[in-house]
Amino acid sequence: MKRTWLSAVAGLALPLALGHAQQLPPLGRLLGVFDDATGQPLAGALIIDLASGSRTSTSSTGTATLAWLEPGTSLLQVRKLGYASKMFPVNSSPMDTSSVTVLLTPLASTLPTVVTRARASADTVHVLERAGFYERKYTTGAPSQAFVTAEQMERAQISWLKEVKQLNGRGICGEIFVNGMHVEYGIRLDPSDWDWRMMELRAEDVVGIETYYGAEVPAAFNVGERKKGNQRSQCTATLIWTK
Repeated sequence: MKRTWLSAVAGLALPLALGHAQQLPPLGRLLGVFDDATGQPLAGALIIDLASGSRTSTSSTGTATLAWLEPGTSLLQVRKLGYASKMFPVNSSPMDTSSVTVLLTPLASTLPTVVTRARASADTVHVLERAGFYERKYTTGAPSQAFVTAEQMERAQISWLKEVKQLNGRGICGEIFVNGMHVEYGIRLDPSDWDWRMMELRAEDVVGIETYYGAEVPAAFNVGERKKGNQRSQCTATLIWTK
């Protein structure tokens, strides 16, 4: 099913091409969402642009067009009830018409926690090294407790990101960046936060968190300074890196 879904979608455009000589507007890239266990298409899966909060959902064939995205790179989250959500960057360009396939894992078939933890240390170091987490820890002037890793959160048995404050004394605050991209409407910190524009992110999805006050924040992430004059004691930005 995963191999043939584009053929069905492409067939819909054939009668239009035969019946109209004029050029039709582009459909944009197509995204297909499937059950990773069965390969069946998932209708009604939510696709969210985390930067703008714009969203759409998949049709009965498990597909959706990405023509609504602004040109450039967007950070998308795909989620559906009963499945582990997935987050990934997508490049949107008139020249790029390749399809995007997303496989969602049913929650009942996720790996046991003990397996995940056995691999966590090496995975965490690899992801955070690439993100520049350790370099900033020693060069920005922010205190060491402002940098929190997945291992620290596991030891503290943190489930929701609101609880990170017990580790860094700062919590999740200021402008939010996920994998380097600005999330305009923020993220859910605990179950009481509910805004459809917010990004859904749990502590188990995170490998590292950096929280900066005032002049500590790296220039590339200092959008708060451009919005209003921040004092050194005010939270300016939080960087979150995911698995």
